[in-house]
Amino acid sequence: MRSFYSILIIIISSLFAQEQTFTLIDGTVIIGTIQEETDLTMQVQTKFGLVTINKSELIETQYEVKLKSGETLVGIKIGENPESIILKTIMGELTIQRSDIVNIQEAVQHTTSAATNTQEQYRRPYGLVDILFSGKRIDKDTDFALGEEQLIDLFFDPTGYTLARSTLYLSGLSFGFGVTERFQITTKWGAFFYGNLNLRPKIQLFEIGNWENQHSFSVGAHYHTRWRPNKYEWKSGNVNTVDFTGEFNNYGDTNCPSSEDYCWKQTAKADTVIKYWGGYYRIGENPSYSDQTDNTPTGYDPNAIDAYYDHEPSVNYNEEEESESFIEMIELFGAYTYSKARTGLRGRISHTLGGNMQYFSLDDKPTVLYRTYYGLDMDINSKLKMIGELFYDPYFLELWQQFEYESYYWSSEDFSDTPINKPDDYRPIHLDFGFIYALNESFRFGIHFQRPFIAFYWKF
Repeated sequence: MRSFYSILIIIISSLFAQEQTFTLIDGTVIIGTIQEETDLTMQVQTKFGLVTINKSELIETQYEVKLKSGETLVGIKIGENPESIILKTIMGELTIQRSDIVNIQEAVQHTTSAATNTQEQYRRPYGLVDILFSGKRIDKDTDFALGEEQLIDLFFDPTGYTLARSTLYLSGLSFGFGVTERFQITTKWGAFFYGNLNLRPKIQLFEIGNWENQHSFSVGAHYHTRWRPNKYEWKSGNVNTVDFTGEFNNYGDTNCPSSEDYCWKQTAKADTVIKYWGGYYRIGENPSYSDQTDNTPTGYDPNAIDAYYDHEPSVNYNEEEESESFIEMIELFGAYTYSKARTGLRGRISHTLGGNMQYFSLDDKPTVLYRTYYGLDMDINSKLKMIGELFYDPYFLELWQQFEYESYYWSSEDFSDTPINKPDDYRPIHLDFGFIYALNESFRFGIHFQRPFIAFYWKF
């Protein structure tokens, strides 16, 4: 009877035994369950059979676990299930509920041999060289629940996250500061050069969940004292132009003016006609066209017929933009982010839904612009993050669209004989896609599809 209970206990133990991954110094990785353990060795049951591992050859991974209570635990993860993880610490084995965990990430790898056990030491950077190339190094192969970069913006648009308290960041276009854990202030400092004092406060209204699933929602505003619009709208109109009718004569025509063997013959009187223009212009620009320069030949008579001249007459038109170059503007925005941990502590995938409204007065008329977006960011590893964004903005022109839809009117031939309508092929849905790479804990840079294409910033 005793042998029966012994067998039953062994069977039950094997059913509930947790498979673990064991990494050795030489790079060997095996998966199995511990059957027997001593101070120096352990026997592990694998699908290849029972193997013996010398503990001195074993690399154990320490994890830093941050709890909602504010406590931080460091130890070796020796087991886990859907509700909890078991952490082996200097205080003993601790069972931690997953719902209590804010973040978990690999702290340092070491062997169980006291002679080879090392701790990584680092300091915060101070000088420019340190900021660029020093700071805590990031191992792209480490296990982590939260990436080294928790985005507060998707290149252009905000997420539901805010800067951590007392965190300062500086980029080529803006800088910001985390006032509290849920409140930050940023600004686009480049606009200071033309007198645009602008501030962008952002407050996180709630953040719920744990390291596996998080929900965050933030709102904010961006106030500009002298905003130069970077949005576009379609404008069209008409203009009175002078229409010249004639033909060019062949070389050697005896009717050409003296010493000229190539000339232009006017076959009908010059006439004033209505022609049309149209194109995308920055909001605030009010284009108009006037005949600034008459480029007519010597002795030209607009009423003459069958008259010869040394060149064709023309009228050049200059675009006069009556523009309010700088406008006072306030933008209101909101963003919700849902973030989910990837399996195996390989970072996160985050989804963001957001939108904004820009309000300003133009020609004493209130104007509201709007934009909505969906953003995706995913940790490829602890150093590299992929970002994508799909946004709806009927006032946004990409660089290629500006070239394609931009129109220039220099002479009467450049204008259209019929009214110009807004292009049918314009689509207000746009895409941005790119990557952000963390060189170290302080310096990050990225590349993406939309202007300004290159992004870089320091965070400390």
